[in-house]
Amino acid sequence: LEGAVEQVVAAIRYNGLTIEDAYSAFDHDGDGVLSLGDVREACLTLKLDVTQDEVELLHAAMLVEQDPQQDALGGLGGGDQAATVKFEGFKRVLQSTSGDEILNSRGIQISQTLKTSHAETVADAIAAVLVYNGLSIEKGYAAFDVDGDGLISMQDLEKASGSLGLGSDSESLAKFLAKWGG
Repeated sequence: LEGAVEQVVAAIRYNGLTIEDAYSAFDHDGDGVLSLGDVREACLTLKLDVTQDEVELLHAAMLVEQDPQQDALGGLGGGDQAATVKFEGFKRVLQSTSGDEILNSRGIQISQTLKTSHAETVADAIAAVLVYNGLSIEKGYAAFDVDGDGLISMQDLEKASGSLGLGSDSESLAKFLAKWGG
């Protein structure tokens, strides 16, 4: 199981995806949850070196992580086609490893860790900009409040992102505001 999880995380990091993006990509049929078929299809698409048994164990582990009261090979998982994984179970399993072993074995160095969402990536970029420029929280807030109205709007965030070199797209900035905006 650990090898299968390591391969999935390495593939996600190599492709620059967040856990949120990966969950959507794994949801082959677009129903908002991951069936065993979705996980199997994603592993095939990613050309992961995993057996059918490992795919079933991976799916079962995700089910257990979303409901720890269940036994991985009992009522949930273990090949249960009808059981579906929600985002929380997917995220918890993937956060258990870094994917570094596989990436390093292929000579790939990726400094960024696995991110849950675009909002988290934007938050990290903002923190780095503040530290790099030696800005206090107050001065940083002022730098992002471009129009000076005391609130950071989407327009403020886009302008500040461009001038400070955050490198974040509008979709990521919108997700950041939706998660942490007031």
